[in-house]
Amino acid sequence: MQQATGPAATVMLRLMTDVNVPPAVRLRAAECVFDHAIQGIELEDIDARLPALEQAAPNGTPRR
Repeated sequence: MQQATGPAATVMLRLMTDVNVPPAVRLRAAECVFDHAIQGIELEDIDARLPALEQAAPNGTPRR
């Protein structure tokens, strides 16, 4: 499934930018692009903050 994300993104972007595609489909494709972009930003933020939080934990050990 992960290997199919590149082609899936290509299809989504083509649908979003093709003026011959119905507006509802173009809108949904655009919403998907925004949703995935936001998720990516959130994950990058977590990745950046996690090491500092782990270091701040008592004894420098992460809690689980």
